[in-house]
Amino acid sequence: MHTLTALWTRAAAISVILIWAVDAVAECRPGSVNAEHSCGKDNYDPNYKNRKKPAASGRTDAGAAADTIQSIGTYLQQQDDQSQNLEHQQRIEQDRIYEEQQRNQKAQFQQNYQELDTFESSMDGDGWESRAAAASPSKGPSKGKVPAQTSSTGDCNCREVAGVCTATVVVVKKNKTGADFKVTSSVPRCSRVNYYIDSTPRLTVLINTNTAMEHAAGLTEISNKTFEVESCQVCASK
Repeated sequence: MHTLTALWTRAAAISVILIWAVDAVAECRPGSVNAEHSCGKDNYDPNYKNRKKPAASGRTDAGAAADTIQSIGTYLQQQDDQSQNLEHQQRIEQDRIYEEQQRNQKAQFQQNYQELDTFESSMDGDGWESRAAAASPSKGPSKGKVPAQTSSTGDCNCREVAGVCTATVVVVKKNKTGADFKVTSSVPRCSRVNYYIDSTPRLTVLINTNTAMEHAAGLTEISNKTFEVESCQVCASK
């Protein structure tokens, strides 16, 4: 709409100039009393009445100006049509990209929750405490022998939300194959952090700790601005 208004404004300005030119020619009447003033000294011809009149062309200056204005209007309309068609094609492409991104995000979310279900299923059974102790970070000579700090039941149910928390995701190390980053929750254990890496959804579950190291393969140009935390949820304890 703005493009069409600008084009017609230009056409109107050109029309005014052409009409002014036609009027200026019409006011110049050689041989009249004010001919020298209206036509200028260079164009003034005192023998205008005695000169042989040229054969009429059948077209007036006003008619030629009207044709010129119409041609300009046609050209401007064509330009506007091309501009609108280009904008329409760009909107179609933008909609296609947006829909593709939505599909990819939905698929990634589904994959994340499937992985969460698989992870929680693996935590069920009698071997939970031994697996948690083996995976739990510890220091000194007691490494691998001290049981992990758990709740009274020793389990987390991240299918149920017990509260909210805050989380951060920061880059720790970059290498040729990708980058290592750390996910940290504000609660000591049993939390789930949802975040984005360059608009790609990711999920980290923190069971017996409030921090975890993750790896993003293929992301060599990564920074802290690449991450966006969506939510941090406290999981219910079984």
